[in-house]
Amino acid sequence: MSSYTCSCGKILESPLKSTLILDKEISALINSGDIFNVPCSDCDRILKVEEKTDFFSPSKDYHLLFIPENSRTSFFLGKIAIDPSVDRLVIGYKELKEKLLMRENGLDDQILEILKLSYMSRHKKNINLYFKEIQNEKLYFYVEGLKLEEIGLTAISMDLYLQKLQEKLIYLKDDDILSFISPPYVNASQIDVEDEELN
Repeated sequence: MSSYTCSCGKILESPLKSTLILDKEISALINSGDIFNVPCSDCDRILKVEEKTDFFSPSKDYHLLFIPENSRTSFFLGKIAIDPSVDRLVIGYKELKEKLLMRENGLDDQILEILKLSYMSRHKKNINLYFKEIQNEKLYFYVEGLKLEEIGLTAISMDLYLQKLQEKLIYLKDDDILSFISPPYVNASQIDVEDEELN
């Protein structure tokens, strides 16, 4: 069990478990942002901590590995062992929440990452997009990095998503696309669009 020091000096033991089931309670905590909260009993402050966690669907047919944001570099340097049973891997809370929302909405995360990369390549900037919701036959994404210290919102039509979904077998034969949609880490942020010419 990990321990943390609050700003008031209190040593806190983390109540977080290394393995969690993605039931309604845990899913609600992820969506609300409270999943990694550690309350201080002395000053009532809430510490936001992230620990490597294995999430499983209730039926155990889906294994999602969460890695803290501060371990991103270690992951890309190959310093974090990944069990072959992991279906998807996310780094940091934003990716965790997004992956859960994609799954809850029945969306294909590989297709969404292809759509994200298309948006990024049009702007020629290494920006981050996070799926928000489906509304009025559109997929909405938060956009970070397009403007300094601003979070934008963009929408992609459901028709375009369905078109890309029908073309998925073609994408699965493209090595460039496979470089960022191959499990377990399915994320377009792996591609540097400022240095590459993308279609």
